[in-house]
Amino acid sequence: MTHFPMGHDHNLMTKRRRKQKNATTKNDSPEPKIPDGAVPADLSKQVPNNSYSGPVTYYEDMPFTCIDCGTDEIWTAEQQKWYYEEAKGSLYATAVRCRPCRKKHKEARKGNVGDPNPIKHQGSIFKRIQKALEPAITAAGFTFERRIILHEKWSAILEYSRGDFQLSCWYDRPNATLIAEVMDEQENCSEIANVPFNAPESQAAILNRMDLFCSAVIKYLENFEPGEQ
Repeated sequence: MTHFPMGHDHNLMTKRRRKQKNATTKNDSPEPKIPDGAVPADLSKQVPNNSYSGPVTYYEDMPFTCIDCGTDEIWTAEQQKWYYEEAKGSLYATAVRCRPCRKKHKEARKGNVGDPNPIKHQGSIFKRIQKALEPAITAAGFTFERRIILHEKWSAILEYSRGDFQLSCWYDRPNATLIAEVMDEQENCSEIANVPFNAPESQAAILNRMDLFCSAVIKYLENFEPGEQ
């Protein structure tokens, strides 16, 4: 028979009582409060995340900016609930693309080709073009005036001015073409760039044609002198 010190039973009882107290305290702790407008989460349907921060107990509308087209979007609480619980998405994942760009990205990953108008968003193409042209635009003395989105024609225009001269760059979606023109004070127009987007078969091809367009505009601006269009 094994003999224990006299204090052994007392220590064992103390540990048991402490364990029971902790369990009771944990069970009696109030449920986390869910903010107004939030959607409660079903933890049993979430994929375990092994995170020290604990489980996600509710979902709230989450604003984000699409990394492709730059539009401001909302990933709704209902969409998050479906993604995390029905689609079994990782709790570490979050929304980074709007729905149209997400569809386009998915098709590109599948290798689909042949779309006659592969650029679906004016924001995406003109954000890149505006950034590429900015140094040459500034050096030539032009200033940015405005960007116009023609939703009814799915087209967009960038306008710059220098004195009585106006430089316009736009994506003509119906004809899938990038065009740039300069207009003087007598409203005489000169086309300085025209690059078609007739079904490029890859992202690299799209970027190449955008570069061709920007190069033509930049070359013109480097030699621009009023009265010599």
